[in-house]
Amino acid sequence: MSFRIACLIVVVGFVTTCLAGTNEIRESPIESRSATSIAADDGAQKALVAPMADQQFTGVRLSDAIKQLRQKAGVPLFVNWKQMAVIHVSPDEWVTVGLRGKTLKGDLEVVLDVAGADREKWGINVEDGVIVVSSRDDLSKNVSVRVYDMRDIIGRPVADERQRRVDALVALIQDQIEPGSWKERGGQVAAIRELGGQLIVTQTTENQRKLMRLMEDVRALFVDPSQRCKT
Repeated sequence: MSFRIACLIVVVGFVTTCLAGTNEIRESPIESRSATSIAADDGAQKALVAPMADQQFTGVRLSDAIKQLRQKAGVPLFVNWKQMAVIHVSPDEWVTVGLRGKTLKGDLEVVLDVAGADREKWGINVEDGVIVVSSRDDLSKNVSVRVYDMRDIIGRPVADERQRRVDALVALIQDQIEPGSWKERGGQVAAIRELGGQLIVTQTTENQRKLMRLMEDVRALFVDPSQRCKT
């Protein structure tokens, strides 16, 4: 938990009273997935941050370098070359670089940097257990809608105070989770609204994961462990 997040939560003054009943963070039925699919995503996420052996590329094509990384990592890895071409990244770029003690994510970043890719214009996502590399514009189109039960954080105050807490929670989320993506802030992708203590959030898959971790951090700080709602 960063100092910045802790300070923001203190400022908005969230209460720690957990409402009676079950208050789980739930996925919307729209986004219902099997345990197998969730496990595959978790495996791909772990593979991205697992250590990789040192490797040297000398005058190899970018596509071949990534193919070798995929084989060494032993996980599904797909590069959307059509979308990468939009940001002027070609599979035929020549790569010469030594990789030393990086993770798969780190190796991909280095190799693409050497190939001239602008790191602000491409990204990595996990979709159905597959690691996907594509332009940020392309990845931003892959959004999901999920419902988060936040009644234990919002509490049961009078109307005006309740709305203040809702507004503060929404502001915290928009400040911490890719601020420029929210439609309310001029973005093209993300949206959030509250209904009866439920937050209905449209975001990319990766940002939904970040949001779940943020909410876990909020609960860890401000909800009594004996009354904490399951997440």
